[in-house]
Amino acid sequence: MIFNEINPDFRLGCMILRMPVYPLTADPSDVKEDKTIENHRWSYLLLFFITLV
Repeated sequence: MIFNEINPDFRLGCMILRMPVYPLTADPSDVKEDKTIENHRWSYLLLFFITLV
């Protein structure tokens, strides 16, 4: 790999950042929207990893 040609001591890794989403209020519709957004974020992340395999 090219990074090993530059410096053989380099290490390549992956970091995943999970940013929590919080509802604006305790209103059930806000909580439901919060969960919908969070589920969409995870589905995109899973889709990304599935395409890498």
